[in-house]
Amino acid sequence: MRRTLIITLALLFTFPAQANIENDTNLFTSQDPEGSISKGIKEYIISFMQDRAKEGDNYAQVFLSASYLDYKDYKSAYEWALKSAKQRDSYAQFFVGYCLYNGLGAKENIKKAEKYFNLSLKAQNDRTRYAIGVVYLESEGAKQNIDLGIKYITEAAENGLASAQSALGLCYHNGKYIKQDWEQAAKWYTLAAQQHSASAQNNLGTIYYDGRLGKTDYQAAFKLYKSAASLGDKYAIANLGNCFYHGNGVKQDYSMAAKLFNLSIERGNLSRCDQLGWLYYNGWGVEQDYNKAVELYIKAIEQQSTPSMVNLGLCYEFGKGVEQNLSEALRLYKAAADKGSKIAMHNAGNLYYYGKGTEIDYTKAAEYFRQSAEKGYQKGQNMLATCYKKGLGVEKNFTEAAKWYKTAADQGLPIAISNLGYCYYNGHGVDQDYTKAAECFNKSIEAGEINCANTLGYMYEKGLGVTIDYTLAVKYYRIAANDGNKTAINNLGLCYEYGRGVDKDYIEASKLYITAAEKGDMYAQHNIGAFYYYGKGVNKDYTKAVEYLRLSADQGYERAQNWIGLCYELGNGVKKDLEEAVKWYSKSAEQGYDVAQCNLAWMYDKAIGVKQDLARAAKLYSLSAAQNNTRANYRLGVLYAIGKGVNKDMRKAVKYYTVAAENGHKEAAYYLAECYLNGTGCPKDKEKAKYWYKKAAAKGSQYAKQALKDL
Repeated sequence: MRRTLIITLALLFTFPAQANIENDTNLFTSQDPEGSISKGIKEYIISFMQDRAKEGDNYAQVFLSASYLDYKDYKSAYEWALKSAKQRDSYAQFFVGYCLYNGLGAKENIKKAEKYFNLSLKAQNDRTRYAIGVVYLESEGAKQNIDLGIKYITEAAENGLASAQSALGLCYHNGKYIKQDWEQAAKWYTLAAQQHSASAQNNLGTIYYDGRLGKTDYQAAFKLYKSAASLGDKYAIANLGNCFYHGNGVKQDYSMAAKLFNLSIERGNLSRCDQLGWLYYNGWGVEQDYNKAVELYIKAIEQQSTPSMVNLGLCYEFGKGVEQNLSEALRLYKAAADKGSKIAMHNAGNLYYYGKGTEIDYTKAAEYFRQSAEKGYQKGQNMLATCYKKGLGVEKNFTEAAKWYKTAADQGLPIAISNLGYCYYNGHGVDQDYTKAAECFNKSIEAGEINCANTLGYMYEKGLGVTIDYTLAVKYYRIAANDGNKTAINNLGLCYEYGRGVDKDYIEASKLYITAAEKGDMYAQHNIGAFYYYGKGVNKDYTKAVEYLRLSADQGYERAQNWIGLCYELGNGVKKDLEEAVKWYSKSAEQGYDVAQCNLAWMYDKAIGVKQDLARAAKLYSLSAAQNNTRANYRLGVLYAIGKGVNKDMRKAVKYYTVAAENGHKEAAYYLAECYLNGTGCPKDKEKAKYWYKKAAAKGSQYAKQALKDL
């Protein structure tokens, strides 16, 4: 009984007090980490033990030896152990051997130390047997004896010593001193855990949590962590918090995770500073506090935490909890990247890519993205693909781009799924496949990445890879429009203008066009300009029409440029200026717009705003006619008929009249009828002449009506 008391007192000196958990959600009660015995009581007990030891009490002598070892007063520890060892106390014999083996308080003497170890072993004391095993394992150089260390620890474990069982489990767990074997680790942890070893329960929980026995078992892990935490194990408290953090084995609860992480940190375990910092950074389970997050990240970095280097880098990048410092962010990202962080590699690449905190350097960006990608980080893979797509920092290679987009997409990254869809849409690096593109876009949107919603809407409107469905087109245009996509807003306006997927509504269309126009969309600027020109959905207003059309024209939209030319030609919304009209028609015509080519041809044809040039007019009519422009075909037919600007050629005149007439041009239909009636440029054919006269008359041609009467 007396011996048990002394051992218990010794343990109270060297072990922290435990904390208890009352139910699934209550916090562990934080107690004095130095133990429940006050310093004064400890000093009194030591004084008491010194008196007893001086009287020759070997148990008191052992107690003092253990206490002085704990206080690192090795000389006193050795002296008291030696006195007790003479009374054949196995603990004292171990302490003497320990001091001699390590040269603590006495000159190192391996041979003499082993003599004392052997004396201690003869007492069949499993605690000292285990302790001797640990000494042999953890010694360095020639003093280390792994085989003997494992032998003694195994013997103590087989004899039921919980600390030895836990230690042997740890050896199998880490593959240190012995071949890694998860089943053996679990076996020995289980035996120790059954004896309420907190460290064994915690470590066994980690085996279940990590799925080392073939599959994860979060519930079993949670129960073990909870039990170990109730015994005060600071690492188990942290691991239990991690279960609440991720919702593994228990309902996710950031508030409980934060409380447990805080408790573990208070007890000296800083392993979860990074996660607790992340909770404060995002305001999950705690009031958002960037300063607190930074404080925790710094603590974690002091413990060599690579993730915290990344997270502190984020704080510096975005000025959260610290003054924004992009150079410092880059330094932290690079340092973490050097330690193998794939996220840091991606983040460093981003700063080089966008020139944040450094000069733009696509080569370095691509290299960091590659390192991140090769480590399996989907965001790094996506950005590496983008470098290949654009030829930034690497040679442009659509095949490589598609490969890396697919790799990231296969990991479920929504933006990569969308980007892969665009590869299929454009046929970049893969065979063009609208069906696959639509599948990717749908999947991306379902995952919350809506940058492709406008394109998917267009595919449903035009039937690209999907069946034409105006209702779905409107749905996706609206999704993109609600996100501020100006192109989608304009496209939705077109749906309202023409009644596709919605009821025709010029007023709603005009509102959408104005919204998109104000965002700078040149097509919307053109469209609302046209609405003001004709008074569709808004009051007719040439001045406003010109205002919007000019915005579009200045961005290079050829249709708006042509319309500005028309306004100057007619003096609508601006002062009439024929030279200015020619200028704008020319800009549009140079971009190949058939209407502008025809309008410009008319100016040269009739010497409006320019010197007459029939040859140039004919050339411009020809370019426009090749695009099936009705008016250009008619005017080109006229020039060939009269031989102005081109050699007279009635066959060609008939050819161009025919195209224009088939497109509903009444003058072309009348002249074509005349050709058939007279056999000019074509065989004489009264029936065909009659047919085309009727077509012209139906369009209101008085000449055609008279000709029909004369037939």
